[in-house]
Amino acid sequence: MSGPTSQRRATRSSFLERLKNWSDQESWRRFTLDYGRVIRASAVKAGLRSDEADDVVQETLLSVARSIPGFIYDRSKGTFEGWVCRIAQLRVIDHLRRRSTPGYETFPTSPPGGAAGAPAPSPVALSTDPFSTRWQELWRENALLAGMESLKRQASPQHFQIFHMSIIDQIDDPDIARILGVSRAHVYVVRHRLARRLQKEIERFRAAEPPGA
Repeated sequence: MSGPTSQRRATRSSFLERLKNWSDQESWRRFTLDYGRVIRASAVKAGLRSDEADDVVQETLLSVARSIPGFIYDRSKGTFEGWVCRIAQLRVIDHLRRRSTPGYETFPTSPPGGAAGAPAPSPVALSTDPFSTRWQELWRENALLAGMESLKRQASPQHFQIFHMSIIDQIDDPDIARILGVSRAHVYVVRHRLARRLQKEIERFRAAEPPGA
């Protein structure tokens, strides 16, 4: 397979290889930022308190860090996101069971397949259960947020304002043109140009490429 899809998969594999190096602080900073927000929001939506959600983030990241050296990326079996989602889901279940079962013994800090002496972990497919569904929705929101943040750094202030008013605030082109004192044609061109750029930034985020690359 060739083309953009295979390139994204190659970039994803490269990013995962960097994560296997615990001293690669930049890759881990990015992973923590990108995934931490989704893990925490998913935990809160699953019914955990704010402090419990913070614990789930730390426990999930610790599980990933301990198991990533043996992680085998095989897209045909699932996704890296699905694997992290499953770990986070187990951590959430831990906290929910602690509430109702005094002395409940939690899951091990390594996810299934990641314990010492066990087969190396591999990707898993995202299921259709409520937790996975919320996870995917939050991941898309996070990708959009990251794309908008990258776009804001690249575009001129006026162009970004036009795009934000159109896409986020959902103001009609004629009204944007009147408010900013520009032509409708200018608004149209800027909106479509930045929409294409935003899509590229979202794809880069999902492939773990550097923003603006």
